[in-house]
Amino acid sequence: MITPRTAIVVPATLSFSVFAIPHFYNHLHRLTGSTTFEAIALTSLNLLVAALGITIILVTSLRDQRDRRRNVTIPDAETS
Repeated sequence: MITPRTAIVVPATLSFSVFAIPHFYNHLHRLTGSTTFEAIALTSLNLLVAALGITIILVTSLRDQRDRRRNVTIPDAETS
């Protein structure tokens, strides 16, 4: 199985979060004209998407800390 490298995952996820978090904020403040169901669905789904990026960063960081404690090295693409 392929394990994504932190050096790639974290910057990609940070750039995703730079978009997703303000996007959530934008939708949170533009609910005029929405029904209650639409407002709840829009807010919940946008929050889920914004939290996804942060969750991926946390999981990746925890995985790397665990691997460092176990002294496991992930080979570079050049050595594989």
